[in-house]
Amino acid sequence: MAVNCPNIKKIPLQFSTFEENTVTENLLALKKYCALHGIDLYLTYPDTLYFEIYEVDPFFEELEAFLNRYFNVIGKSGLYMYDSEYFYNSVYHVNQDGQAERTKNTLKELGRRSTRGHKAVEKWPS
Repeated sequence: MAVNCPNIKKIPLQFSTFEENTVTENLLALKKYCALHGIDLYLTYPDTLYFEIYEVDPFFEELEAFLNRYFNVIGKSGLYMYDSEYFYNSVYHVNQDGQAERTKNTLKELGRRSTRGHKAVEKWPS
């Protein structure tokens, strides 16, 4: 599949220090709503273009700590960071190969958590 993500978009995103704000308040409100209505809420991270700098950026560690403290999170942020070959037209829009990779990674993570998830991983083509 052709890679259409323009080079100008292939730059690391700049994150400020993680802090709780209206976004985290809204996530916590969603969690409360789900609990009141008997809904199991799970979060995953967005598909993101991988940059080496992200491995040492404290933002991701702080974000994961917050999310894991309050939510059922499927995987770690790094699980959903991919090379540019998996993206279409932006640093968030994966192409068909990227979709397959994300699905495979998500199923593997679910497989670590349950028998049902493990069976789905076994059926997924390699």
